Amino acid sequence: MSFGNRLKDLRIQNKLTQKEVSEKLVVSRATIGKYETEQAYPDFEKLVALANLYNCSIDYLLGLSNIARRFSAQELELTDKVISLSVEEGLISAAASNEELQKLYEEIKTAYMAIKLLKRVSSNQTSKK
Repeated sequence: MSFGNRLKDLRIQNKLTQKEVSEKLVVSRATIGKYETEQAYPDFEKLVALANLYNCSIDYLLGLSNIARRFSAQELELTDKVISLSVEEGLISAAASNEELQKLYEEIKTAYMAIKLLKRVSSNQTSKK
């Protein structure tokens, strides 16, 4: 499947319009259309933003992997609960900006990726013994 087709499929699966995606990425709606028809390609920053928006790897977007999801629904739900609890407990200001909350969200997802990697490394070392 091509890059443009993957983008379009992910947008539709996430029930988003091109306009909604363009607003999240701070580009024009026409730009999203060009990405989906492969008349243009996103720069690295926008590619990362697309992967985060669609909860997939850049490898998946580029066609280097057929595994779409980086995080399970359970992990994403837990992340939302951690953020909510952090606000309730005063660890994060209730007036925190969306940027601050998004940064925390990304840090938690990065921690999940590190845990998965450590589990794989540990599993490989155990199987070699």
